[in-house]
Amino acid sequence: MSDKLRPVIFCLIGATFLFTGCSTFKKKSPPEKSITTQVEQSFKQRWIERRTSELVGQGKSADAAMNQAVSEFRQRYEFTGAAQE
Repeated sequence: MSDKLRPVIFCLIGATFLFTGCSTFKKKSPPEKSITTQVEQSFKQRWIERRTSELVGQGKSADAAMNQAVSEFRQRYEFTGAAQE
């Protein structure tokens, strides 16, 4: 191998490692919630809102209705991750 070609080859090898997809200079994105967790959270929010409005319609105060709805959700859906939060 000639002496003129050796630096070119080393530069090409270095550039290959520097510009590949698995660069160490990239920022890692934070892990996203799983789809299951997102669905459970959405279900919890909608269920509690609906149940709270039902209880308010029966004459309970908004705070008492919200507390009761959260308690009922945790009892009824204790097997979900959303109920354990």
